[in-house]
Amino acid sequence: MATLRRIGASRFTGDHAVVWLWLTVNALDVLTTNIGFRLGDLEANPLTAGLIARYGQGAAYSVKLLVALVSVILLFKLRKLLLLRWATLVVAAVTVSNVAILLYTLHSS
Repeated sequence: MATLRRIGASRFTGDHAVVWLWLTVNALDVLTTNIGFRLGDLEANPLTAGLIARYGQGAAYSVKLLVALVSVILLFKLRKLLLLRWATLVVAAVTVSNVAILLYTLHSS
């Protein structure tokens, strides 16, 4: 029995989900970092801290999101999806850590 597919319907696969998840966790990392700065927290990543000290938060966030976008395009095109999954887990862990620090900061103030 043949399956029907709508004309023009896109196929959203698990690979696409990983790409969107990667972009989402990177955006959440920037968001939670920005909230942390507003609460008086410091940047723990020395690379990002250097960018912020030299060029400001906006530039550092722009560089981070640009690197995230370029890396996801390269990894997806090169079919390095396992590496992309692991990188997504690492950034998700960083974001969870940011949330924990935010909660601690809010609780201790």
